[in-house]
Amino acid sequence: MRKTILTYLGLLAGIGFAKSQDFKQDMLALVNAQKVDKQCFSLTYNLRENHQSNSRVLYVSKGKYIKVKDACLSTLDHISSLTLKEEIITVDKNEQQLTISKLNQSSKAPTNDILQQIENYNQYIQKVTGTKLTNNAYQYTIVLKQTFSAISKYELVFDIKLKTILRMTLFYKTPIEEDKRYHITGKEIPRLDIEFTNYNDFKLLNEAECNASYYYTKNKNKLIPSSNFNGYDIKQL
Repeated sequence: MRKTILTYLGLLAGIGFAKSQDFKQDMLALVNAQKVDKQCFSLTYNLRENHQSNSRVLYVSKGKYIKVKDACLSTLDHISSLTLKEEIITVDKNEQQLTISKLNQSSKAPTNDILQQIENYNQYIQKVTGTKLTNNAYQYTIVLKQTFSAISKYELVFDIKLKTILRMTLFYKTPIEEDKRYHITGKEIPRLDIEFTNYNDFKLLNEAECNASYYYTKNKNKLIPSSNFNGYDIKQL
């Protein structure tokens, strides 16, 4: 199910489409606004059974995103992932598992996942239209070519003044796979609303969580969970 929610996100593809200049400029402003040492916000994922905004909610997931300098922490339900320059630390609270994945020196610095996914979509743009919702909120509807397999279109609503995303909605064009845990029958062609709130509410931000020492210590070649994760299994990939 997690694969169905989000693959991986990027920045802008330099291609032409209706109202492209406005869209490109607004996206560039949005990207530049993320280039700060500290940032955080809450995320809520609402998967609905069809494309109507008031259709039945199949399930709700909540999480947060935190950036402190070059460290990025993303959480969704019971899974957390901390990306550092040299490694990615994944925590599964349900399984009580810590996984450390080492990165090579040529790996790129961590970036905002939501902005990263857009590059994948923008390779397949057919049409873009824009609508002003309020004095500060503007919505783009991006229709994708039929060659794009999973999504028919997506919407971006952002705050013009603050240069922040308020909502991103993905519209699926084929049924998602059956998942009894979430009461999904395999016949639903859903929409996924991703809402962004609590921008830079630093109550969300515990800087200790953005350091490897918060998760584990190393004794010679042995990795040992920190006191924050007593009883967890730990492995290195």
